[in-house]
Amino acid sequence: MPIPLSTTTYARAERHEALWLRMTALHKAVTGLAGRRPEGKISEAVRVVAEGLLSDCTPFRVSGERLAVAAPDWAGLAVQLGQALAELDAFENRHAGWEPRLKCRAWRMKSGPVPVRRLRPEVTGEDHSYTPAEASELRRKLEARINAITKARV
Repeated sequence: MPIPLSTTTYARAERHEALWLRMTALHKAVTGLAGRRPEGKISEAVRVVAEGLLSDCTPFRVSGERLAVAAPDWAGLAVQLGQALAELDAFENRHAGWEPRLKCRAWRMKSGPVPVRRLRPEVTGEDHSYTPAEASELRRKLEARINAITKARV
């Protein structure tokens, strides 16, 4: 018997997407600084923001446990933020997936699928090949168009 897919609520999905964007921005900034000064101390403002975001991730964790306080240095904070982003991605993978009817990645909800607003393009396997007759007709039309354009310039 197949395992039923997890669903979520619109409010939770919206909260997840907003948090994911903020976490990604902070993680990008922190990893840049961690590369230059891995053992440098983080400022109080960065610590407060990081702990707030890490705390906001609690509802999206499988275990539901809060992460520890923010690490005191840039390298440690980069690791913590990376772990939190991985948890957010895991939540999304449990509650969203490719929706063929909408042709996009969508949250699974009891009311029906809702597209994930962040851009996450999926590759579709559409066939763009033409039969020899179709290819010949396209070439003929293209040649006629080019000739019409070049004759108009002369």
